[in-house]
Amino acid sequence: MGAGGGCGLGDGAGGAVYAWPAPGAAAWRKALGPLTAEQRRLFVDTLLAYEAAVTGEDAD
Repeated sequence: MGAGGGCGLGDGAGGAVYAWPAPGAAAWRKALGPLTAEQRRLFVDTLLAYEAAVTGEDAD
C-alpha cells in the first residue's frame, strides 16, 4: 500500500489529501472545545436544520 493509505491515490498523494482538512479540523476543535455537550448538540442541530432548509428536505 502506498502513502495514499489505500485511498486509490498515487504514492505520496495521501499526505497532502489528509493534511488539507487539518487546519479546518483544528479550528472546529478550538471553536467547539469550550462548549458544553448541550451547547455542541444545539450547534450541530442548528447546522442540520439549516442544511435541511437549504436542500428543501425540512418538514416545515
